[in-house]
Amino acid sequence: ILERRAVWPRGACGAAFVFAYACGSVLHTCCSDPSPGGTGRGLPSTAGLVDASSLAACSLRGPLHGREILAVLPLPHIGQTDASHQGKALFATGSEDNAVKLFSTQCSHNAKVSCLATLEGHPAAVRALALSAPRRGEEDSPLLFSAGGKEVLCCWRLLGGVRVRGELLASHVPPERNSLAAKLAGGQRTDTDCRFMSVAALRLPESRCSGCCGAGSGVCGAGRSGGSEAPSRRCDHLVAAGTSRAEVHLFVLDEERATLRQCMTLSPSAAQSRSSSSRTAVVTGGPILCVHLRRLASCDEALLLLAGDTSGALTVWDVSAATAAAERGTSPAVVPLCQVRLHSMGLNGLVVLDVCNWRMEGGHVAASGSEAHLSAAPLSGADCGGARAAQSIPSTSPAARLLVVSVGDDQAISLCALEVSQCVSTGAARVLVRNTRSCTGAHGQSIRSIAAVGNLLFTSGPGQRMCTWRISVSRAWQESDVGMCDVLERCSTQLIGVHHPMAMSVLSEAPNSIVVVGCGVQIITVLDR
Repeated sequence: ILERRAVWPRGACGAAFVFAYACGSVLHTCCSDPSPGGTGRGLPSTAGLVDASSLAACSLRGPLHGREILAVLPLPHIGQTDASHQGKALFATGSEDNAVKLFSTQCSHNAKVSCLATLEGHPAAVRALALSAPRRGEEDSPLLFSAGGKEVLCCWRLLGGVRVRGELLASHVPPERNSLAAKLAGGQRTDTDCRFMSVAALRLPESRCSGCCGAGSGVCGAGRSGGSEAPSRRCDHLVAAGTSRAEVHLFVLDEERATLRQCMTLSPSAAQSRSSSSRTAVVTGGPILCVHLRRLASCDEALLLLAGDTSGALTVWDVSAATAAAERGTSPAVVPLCQVRLHSMGLNGLVVLDVCNWRMEGGHVAASGSEAHLSAAPLSGADCGGARAAQSIPSTSPAARLLVVSVGDDQAISLCALEVSQCVSTGAARVLVRNTRSCTGAHGQSIRSIAAVGNLLFTSGPGQRMCTWRISVSRAWQESDVGMCDVLERCSTQLIGVHHPMAMSVLSEAPNSIVVVGCGVQIITVLDR
């Protein structure tokens, strides 16, 4: 609980401010220089600090962009092996000023944040960032994807050396954007406000081409007819981008040819027509606020796409056929595997935790709980692609357990336990919703972002509060007799020095450090986990 906060201007000689606030038994002081390029430092007092999961502000920066920062993404070390780069962590940010910036920070208290490079190429605000591993032989050059206004998607290859930098590898601009001037001249209506709201990327394994060529080649030769062969293409990466039109666009990247092609468009509303009962239907709609791609090794490398929208619903697709569709030039109708209403308002962010990979025993799997009390839309199970109750499955059929933790505008944290398996006859993935739980009133205002480190969760929102939670993943899989207080425990609350916090993430090279962005950047360190 914030007890008091004082602000002192540094007189007419500068624009720096000193913030002092007491939170519980800890006194925090930090200095902020709002000028471009200015550096602020925080020196928290740890006297009387007893909470094992308490946080401390250790670095506060003034505006690093010309406008508000909307996205942040941790980066791995990029070709940096010398001693001068030891103890440093990298991260990227996207902003309303249409730019992507790369930063470096020391993994210690009072660390400075320095800008390494600025990537320019977006005509509008950059709203989302994603990272994908490079292909074999280029491990030191990961790929950074940035998405934002006017439905522009850019792919940057990050290069190391004396100074980390990025070069534009490929980009996607909607065809209608190229003829915008002609439309305006002809008096046609144009949707100039459509934008990408979220993005996720995943490197495809070399053994997965399109299901139409030799394993391990990484080259797809779809479209073969008799002795003739169509020109082969590579599908190295799969990218999903959520739009403000309530759609998810799927792209495939060919690194060798530096091409980014759209292969499929998905809509959460496609499942509403398949719901057999209007009483159980999940009404979806609105912009796609978050997306997540997950490859399941236990289910024959099935590719799952999870998306949350402004209605508060979670939608799950099997997009394993996306690369095949890209090579054939087709766009098959892919309906969601399941939909669950997790929030009464916008689902702003989610993390997916792997519970375990396991094999079902005994030849049969009994239904876990009743699906009647879940706000899920049971789909038709004729093709083994819907969310269904128990079914006889051979004991050799593998399955995976996932726990989805989401935050929303309804000030709640929701947990959704998913069981993913494969239909033996068709090979299609199926999803069973085991249970859902919700922690209402987790924040005083809407929750914008969530991050996870081990069994700790961190949530933040516009109320300038970061809450730390300890989650018991195993208990989340038990039946409804286990209360939410037994699954999710609040550990501490930290005041955030950044105004209007929009996003946060855990640094890859410093898992005890969290970067929060908004009107500035702040590094928060977990003192003791």
